[in-house]
Amino acid sequence: MCKNFGIGFSEVISFISGAAIAIFSEPIRRWLFSPKINVGFESNDGCVVRTIGILPTTDAPIDMYYIRLRVINTHRFIAKDCRPYLVNIEREEKGKFLKTEYCDSIPLAWSCQGGKDRFIPMDIPKDVNQYIDVLCTTRYSDSFNPQIMAIPIRYQPLFKEKGKFRFTVEVCAENTAPTKTTFVFEWNGVWDKFAVNGRYPNTENMTSGEIKE
Repeated sequence: MCKNFGIGFSEVISFISGAAIAIFSEPIRRWLFSPKINVGFESNDGCVVRTIGILPTTDAPIDMYYIRLRVINTHRFIAKDCRPYLVNIEREEKGKFLKTEYCDSIPLAWSCQGGKDRFIPMDIPKDVNQYIDVLCTTRYSDSFNPQIMAIPIRYQPLFKEKGKFRFTVEVCAENTAPTKTTFVFEWNGVWDKFAVNGRYPNTENMTSGEIKE
């Protein structure tokens, strides 16, 4: 009887061990072989970029600033099909950030990509910098312009408001967990007098970059 009990107990242990391996092997494999995405605003000229744009109505050049987020993959495995989204905009009121009417998750543009390619998912290898265009400001305009795939008419009044806003951006990829970050944008309606996380544009040292189409 004790011998039979020993055989049965061993079978139970083997079954439990096999089940545990089956349950935990996939999460462990993903943890070991997944990329790791970091995204955030950095206080340097890579994240606040002065450039020259082209007015689509007249083809005339115009001064602009782009507010960008840096994305980097710190693991050796490629982060596949990365997509950035603007998932929240909050407005500061009486010292607290409160929800606005913005309630969508709209794709954002990748920097330095032309036309519709700005919104195509991107593979990011290890230690390769990529940037997300989140906002732009333009000379002669008192609006800030989120660089989203489409701007619903109902949000246009929000983008003309003055004040302090908190933006939340999420980057998703096929083979790793989503990553979120926030930054604070202060806007008074003047294209080169904004602040991001308390940092103002360095108009003395900042040079014009590539032309954005």
